Amino acid sequence: SLHDALPIFLEKLIVQYKPVHKIKVLSTTDNYAEERGIPADKSAMFFCYMGLASTVSRICVSRICDSQCINAQTIIQGALLSISAATGLLPFASAYYHIMVYALVFGFCDGCFGGCINFQVIGCVQSHCTSKAFGFWMGVTSPSLAAGPPIAGESVKLNSG
Repeated sequence: SLHDALPIFLEKLIVQYKPVHKIKVLSTTDNYAEERGIPADKSAMFFCYMGLASTVSRICVSRICDSQCINAQTIIQGALLSISAATGLLPFASAYYHIMVYALVFGFCDGCFGGCINFQVIGCVQSHCTSKAFGFWMGVTSPSLAAGPPIAGESVKLNSG
């Protein structure tokens, strides 16, 4: 129903813009890390930590959401709250391990969102419409996913120059 689908759509729309922030913070990690005494080659590993945590959490959370007693919406809200808290604490990160923990938390929560959103999309329609719902979902979110990296790159160029 629209009552169920609208909040999910709005959350996904908001989360689609997180890569812009993530790239803004982490693409300038060399400078951010250098200010904290972290070499550039070590700071590049933050992307690996984030990707690994995201992959593992997508698999685990998807398995958890398969059970009927778990509410995927609650997991999504908890993940978004955790991402917000971690990002709010990021300016206080002063060592390599602090930023590594941020990358792991961010990646884990991103994976939680990615694993749960499919259950939300498919769960808000009747069983014979699940393929249409999933296709519509991919069609709606694809433009922002495709446009995000170039916009983020331009944003970094404009803000760093």
